[in-house]
Amino acid sequence: MAYQVVHGAMTSCTFGTCAARLKILPFKLPTLSLEAMVPFPQFGIHANFDAAGNLLSQVNFEAGLMHGESLVYGAGGVIAQKFHYVQGVLQGGAEIYANGNLMSRFSFHKGKLEGAFQCFSEGVMTASMSFAGGVRAGASRFYNAHGQLIMEANFTEGLESGMRTMYDAATGAVLNAQMYVNGRIEGAMPVVILPTPEVNFEFNMEIGGAFAFSKPAAQIRAHIPLVNIGPFCLCSSPINPAVAAATAAAGGVLTPVPCVPKTDSPWIPGSPKVTTAHNAALNDSSILICANGGVISVDDPGQKVVSIP
Repeated sequence: MAYQVVHGAMTSCTFGTCAARLKILPFKLPTLSLEAMVPFPQFGIHANFDAAGNLLSQVNFEAGLMHGESLVYGAGGVIAQKFHYVQGVLQGGAEIYANGNLMSRFSFHKGKLEGAFQCFSEGVMTASMSFAGGVRAGASRFYNAHGQLIMEANFTEGLESGMRTMYDAATGAVLNAQMYVNGRIEGAMPVVILPTPEVNFEFNMEIGGAFAFSKPAAQIRAHIPLVNIGPFCLCSSPINPAVAAATAAAGGVLTPVPCVPKTDSPWIPGSPKVTTAHNAALNDSSILICANGGVISVDDPGQKVVSIP
């Protein structure tokens, strides 16, 4: 069961060291009812437009369920998201774009991340990770802006296990190597200690409109960095330029830096049947991709009363 994300929801990032709370304000124009369902077709294409007539999304339906390619558009009509459904469930390849440039490419199996997850910057691959059943599994490799390998790590059921190796980008020489077992440096405390502390950053959502159980409800375009999405304390992603610089200064030892989210594209997929302010309502099974390599998810939707598809 998926729940509507509302004011007070808690989110976390795969590379962050703490949780961040969303503060959601209602839309300044007349609000829409959460129960107002868009008349989706049984078969064919459903197009969604904003108040100015700009195309926001284009979804294929079969037997009343999302089926086939679905597209979400950004400013100027450029594609922001591309993903695929089979009988209402995310399945197969997906792509995220920022200003028309490919930012990430990944796949779903029965609604969960599965297989390769790649990140790009100006056409250069900066990360290649692997997921199984929605959690990281297998090898993860990270590259600098020139495509040179800077870090290699391995994961088992979402926890880092095996050798983490840092490389000199220019020569390929090993700068630092540490063994991890179940998310911990062997013989040491975890690099990221769980449960992580809560940091109550208060950020406005300038777009919205509906209420769920008397609380302002979110939608997929609540993704603007430092406006909608708060920082997750420290970032440890090696493709974050600030982390890369700090790591280089520390002689190759991975060095986290303060998190500044880079979330240029909307949450995916959002609710397939409930909209607010002409956008898909945000449910707690959606994810948000950070250009620095993180995957942001909802830990707690902020309420457990209103469920949405």
